Parts: sequence; structure tokens; C-alpha cells
Amino acid sequence: MTHDNLLIHYNLIIYGSKYGHTRACAEEYSKRTGKDYTNISNIDNLSTVIYFGALYAGVVMGLRKTLDRMNIDDKRIFVITVGLSDPDDEHNVSNIENSMKEQLTEAVFSKLEIYHLRGGIDYARLSFIHHAMMKFLNSEAGKTRNPDDETREMINTYGKKVSLINFYSLNKIEL
Repeated sequence: MTHDNLLIHYNLIIYGSKYGHTRACAEEYSKRTGKDYTNISNIDNLSTVIYFGALYAGVVMGLRKTLDRMNIDDKRIFVITVGLSDPDDEHNVSNIENSMKEQLTEAVFSKLEIYHLRGGIDYARLSFIHHAMMKFLNSEAGKTRNPDDETREMINTYGKKVSLINFYSLNKIEL
């Protein structure tokens, strides 16, 4: 954003969303903080990056591509993941962050301030590939003798439209 030939830096929430749950969290956070938000395709030079990224098979949608587009050396970077996994379960958080470590260099990962939120799923809107992946996961989950809470929840919600979004959880994000 320029004004009178001066570059003005401001905090901007950046999100990557395919089905809309992550966009909904970013929009709500924008309302609560008064910060503008945009899709990953609209980034430019920023001093602080607040990135909301949807989780798909453990990968944060668009995160690597977004960070590759900018010089992150002089930036404060918040990454807020949004997925089906319970962010209060340390095992889930460990899996998500280990996957992020595989996507990013150690130097980049170490700069991130990471938060995790729950999203949702609407099977009627899933792409063919995502639907097939969830069908396979549900089939494998059904074979589990002693499923954990996460697995039971996946089995019980399979094929449905489910929102696990809790906007109150946005309060734990400390900028």
C-alpha cells in the first residue's frame, strides 16, 4: 500500500482456504482485531505476516509457497493452522508441526509463532481426491479395535457436514 510515494507497512492476515473454513476463521479474526485479510495470492512486502492455513493430510495449504514469495528475515510470522484434528491433543500438534518441519527449512520454521484451530468438513463439497482420501481413512479407522477419540469422531462424522470451529479459540492468539 503506498501513500504519497511512501511505503506503509501494516499487519495483514493472509489465509489459504479451499473449502471456506479457514477463510471463516481469518474473517472472524479480522473482525476481532480490525486487521485486513487477504488470500495468499495477494501478498506483498509486509512487516508482520499472520497466515491462516488449512490442513490437508498434514500439509498447511500454501504456507511454503507463501513464505517462498517473501524475504522473511525482517518479518514476524504467525502461522495459524485450521484442521479437523483436536489442537488440544499434544499428539496432533506434534504431528502437524513435524509435517511443517518437513516442508520448511529449520531456519524458517524457527521464526514461526504457531497456533492451531479446528475447522470443519463438508463431504458434499470435497474434491474427488479429498473424498477418496477420506473414504480410505474412514475405512482404515473402521478396522481399529480400540479407536481413540479422534478416530471415533472421524467415524461418527464421516459423510456429513461438520463444523468444529470455535471462534472463542481465536482469543489464544497473542500478537
